[in-house]
Amino acid sequence: MVMFYNILDIGSIAAWVVYSTKYPTEQFSKTDKRREFQLSISKDLIMPGIERRRKTPRSPKQLTCAMDLFLGHDPLAADLPESAQPLSASAIPRASKRPRCARCPGRLDRKTSVFCSKCKVPVCKEHSVVVCSVCGI
Repeated sequence: MVMFYNILDIGSIAAWVVYSTKYPTEQFSKTDKRREFQLSISKDLIMPGIERRRKTPRSPKQLTCAMDLFLGHDPLAADLPESAQPLSASAIPRASKRPRCARCPGRLDRKTSVFCSKCKVPVCKEHSVVVCSVCGI
């Protein structure tokens, strides 16, 4: 493993020498020129792979959100039509505890984290309707 990292380090130094001789006016910060070069080249190398993997249809939601953040996209607005956009965090009232469903009787004591998109009241699964993004348009 040490040999592999040494080879990578030597390759990055060689790439830096070639790049700095070809583009002497490229401005990196004075103290970390080589480090910034390594970061920029590594980001340029992994970007196509991340974009290609982002387009796979069945990737986990957390992974998709992380890739969107890395690519600079809005992870909440990914692949949803405008009518089905999720509410912003400020639009949904948050409490330290999960609220009770506003439609259920109090004796059932159903806690929920789902809010109605129109009136913003907490509703349980029994009192909510799931609509796909195609039918919701």
